[in-house]
Amino acid sequence: MARVTLTKSLEAIRRCIEERRYDDGAAIARVVLGEYPHCVQARRILGEALWENDLADEAQAAFSVVLELDPEDFVSYAGLGLIAEHSGSLDQALSHLRRASELAPHSEEVRGELIRLYQRTGQADSGKLKISRAALARIYARSEMPSRALAEFQAVLHDEPDRIDVRLGLAEALWREGQAAEAKAECETVLQYRPQSIKANLIMAAALQAEGLGQHADQFLQQAALADPLGEYAQRIFGADAPLPPADPTIEVPAYLLGLTTAGDAGDDLDLELPDWLLEQEPPAESHAEEAPVDSVDEPESGTVIEFAPPETEPAAVEEPDAPDTDEWLESLPPSTRPAPSLDDAAVEAALAEAETAYREQGVEAALPAFAPLVEAEQALERVIEALTGMVAEDDNLDALELLGDACARAGRHREALEAYHRVLQKLDS
Repeated sequence: MARVTLTKSLEAIRRCIEERRYDDGAAIARVVLGEYPHCVQARRILGEALWENDLADEAQAAFSVVLELDPEDFVSYAGLGLIAEHSGSLDQALSHLRRASELAPHSEEVRGELIRLYQRTGQADSGKLKISRAALARIYARSEMPSRALAEFQAVLHDEPDRIDVRLGLAEALWREGQAAEAKAECETVLQYRPQSIKANLIMAAALQAEGLGQHADQFLQQAALADPLGEYAQRIFGADAPLPPADPTIEVPAYLLGLTTAGDAGDDLDLELPDWLLEQEPPAESHAEEAPVDSVDEPESGTVIEFAPPETEPAAVEEPDAPDTDEWLESLPPSTRPAPSLDDAAVEAALAEAETAYREQGVEAALPAFAPLVEAEQALERVIEALTGMVAEDDNLDALELLGDACARAGRHREALEAYHRVLQKLDS
């Protein structure tokens, strides 16, 4: 056995997935869950390993458990969406993928999978592809105008009071705006339905401590620590004022799963790194040995692209995009948008000229396909913004407004991006 930190164990699982050693990755995840049975990070990555290993039922159970702990986990909604698509439940797949897109509105991967699924179902031109009020609330919550998120979250809850993810978003926004009592009330509602919710337990504990009731906060902190032994959620929500400190406990993992011949090779080093020869070797053939079942809960009533591709048995009605690289998603929610490959100067000028000609001869809609690659590549953004601003001043076109918002967001002009998105939402509501 080798004693390693929880962080190193999770890194080893990710490495196993990258090397297509899915059984080894699932085995390490189960070792972690043996020590920390409610660990959200281990349960999520176990779901990824099981899905990659074509064990859809077990992956579905793992992702469903994650959503009990973190109802805002877009990775799990994305996983459930891909699993539903694989089983032929396209309506359910769309529901899950839409939820993932709302939780991570800036994720190009999630949006790409959602568009692909709409294309597969013949709804490529659907207005549902436009930004939703729940997604706009998330954008506001991470912007320079967080107070505007409150109204958007509350509007969504007025129409969909059972949206636990939205209620949690509202609770955090209220807390950040200094409305501790209101945030606590929202968390009390969440905990009636999701008693293991990490965020709800953390905000409840912080609110109780602020009221001078620290002794009553302990039970909520303990529940949060069970699900997040690393303390990542507390650090992300509260920063330096987190009611739980960051931690990295150690566990014993079979040495062979880490690529070590014997436990003695690990020594007592708590910062164990996998050896270079293991990272460079060819991955062994996939194994589809029968997996032990994971603890399951009822799948959420509603619900997303994820950072792993569907199994090869997926019916290829539409050409699938390449699976994106896996990132440390917890470090940034939602993940940063990734620019498309750069265009050379001649291509940029040609695209701008094409857009101008198309607009002059055919109108706004005809110009947008020429602007879109520039926005994707994050090139000539100021010129694109100037042109689109003039176009929407003459024709308040929905698609042009949304592309203007995307261009402003990529140019760092966040306030203007939010205003454009808000106008899109107003037009959709009307």
